[in-house]
Amino acid sequence: MARTSAHYSADQVNPFNKKPYLKGNDLTMRHLLILAFACISLSSTAQVIDTTMTGNAVHMNLNLTQLDSTIRSLQEIVEAQQAAIESLQAGSSFDGDYNSLSNLPTIPSKTSDLTNDAGFTTFDGDYNSLSNQLSQKDIVEFAYSLSGGANLSGADLGLANLSGHNLYSANLSGANLDNANLSNAILPFADLSNANLSGAILSGAILQGVTWTGAYILGCTGCTCVDADNNNYCD
Repeated sequence: MARTSAHYSADQVNPFNKKPYLKGNDLTMRHLLILAFACISLSSTAQVIDTTMTGNAVHMNLNLTQLDSTIRSLQEIVEAQQAAIESLQAGSSFDGDYNSLSNLPTIPSKTSDLTNDAGFTTFDGDYNSLSNQLSQKDIVEFAYSLSGGANLSGADLGLANLSGHNLYSANLSGANLDNANLSNAILPFADLSNANLSGAILSGAILQGVTWTGAYILGCTGCTCVDADNNNYCD
């Protein structure tokens, strides 16, 4: 029967000794660690360490044959468990395909299949679908900061609805006001020189002191400039 020994003096096994130490080769230490695991796993009562005491010396003899037997027993348990698992797997008819499972959850393929219980918006992206829309006048005012004395030279205000707006002394020279609605607008001393006023509506607008030179007025309603040449351009 193969055995190996580790020897301790009485002082070395004294629990009050602050620095106990173990003499023995590395093989003995490895077997002790394996033994500890095997004993816990198997709860084995097999005697693998023989302890004797001679005088003040403690002798611990490790029975390697018994230890190997214990390890083999542990391996047999592991192999048996593995065989049981493989047996269960072999008896299953599941082919590994998700669609072969029963009680599958229903997964919507479209967002419209979901219940909008949180009230998320269903906006279609069309500006006309919005509520509280800004008027064109509001948009133009925001874009060009329209006010008395505003500099709108060369601005594109075609089709703009500026009815009743305050454009006192505004610089509109060269601006595009094609078919713009300027009815009742406040335009005293505004500069409309070289502006495009074709189809524009200035009915009721206050036009005192307006500069008209070179403005194009074909189809303009309410334009009061002088066009001596009848060429649709203000003199």
